[in-house]
Amino acid sequence: MVNEKALETIEKMKLLVLKRCEERVHNASLSSHYTPPERFPYPQCHGVTAILRHRHGL
Repeated sequence: MVNEKALETIEKMKLLVLKRCEERVHNASLSSHYTPPERFPYPQCHGVTAILRHRHGL
């Protein structure tokens, strides 16, 4: 059986991780260097083989 102290420690760690995560998201949103990734140019393709077929006609 898990004791009360361990449960409190786990809960504190969860809150700390959540706080850090929120800080990182906030900092990333303020960063002017962030650019969303471009859409993949081959929406109908799946996997490396399909990309090679599309690019090189293999």
